[in-house]
Amino acid sequence: MKKTLVLATILAVVAVSTQAAVDIWQGGDGDYANGANWSTGLIPQSDDSHGLINDNTVVQPTISTAIGQAPTTLGIGWDNPYGELNVAPGGSIVANDVWLGFDDNVPSRGVLNVNGNMIIGGMLTVGGNNGSTGTVHLIGGFLHLANVPTVNVGPIDDGVFQFENNGFLLINGNWVGAGFPAYMSAPAGKTIAEVYNSTDGRTEWTVVPEPATLGLIVILGLAFLRRK
Repeated sequence: MKKTLVLATILAVVAVSTQAAVDIWQGGDGDYANGANWSTGLIPQSDDSHGLINDNTVVQPTISTAIGQAPTTLGIGWDNPYGELNVAPGGSIVANDVWLGFDDNVPSRGVLNVNGNMIIGGMLTVGGNNGSTGTVHLIGGFLHLANVPTVNVGPIDDGVFQFENNGFLLINGNWVGAGFPAYMSAPAGKTIAEVYNSTDGRTEWTVVPEPATLGLIVILGLAFLRRK
């Protein structure tokens, strides 16, 4: 009977530790979907406690396919000088909680480059304590936040959400005029448009040409038509 109880206890401990695994990015060929690039030999699973991208000495991961599972917490730049995640065109991921820059011992910087599609069902925390920072580059596709992100701002260049091309930031709820998120930047000659989509119940941000730039484009277009 005692042997049975001991065996059952060992199996229970193994099961809990398996379900609460911390999966750490190792680099390799840079493909997020290649399990060989992760410390457990598998890409982070939904029953993993953490998937950590936190080593600036290795190739940073790129998502170029549809990722169906994500750990409870995806840490990018987690207690390490640098970590970066790239969501490429054609790539997509549905994540839970995401942290960009988290410092318990070492000031960290986390970078998220979105050129595909990413949905975060939990919280997005950008930056952390003790000077840790985070930056989101919205290049193309969209970043959809189901909940309001926590934005902790550190000394980073040009803001937390950097719109670089045609990327969209979507946050559930009506945030028009609320000044949120407070830290956004647009490329030269463009401004950030903020619209509440009542059909989908979310606020949408993207970049559009500034009025002066748009007017110049119209004038040049008319001049071109006249010359023809």
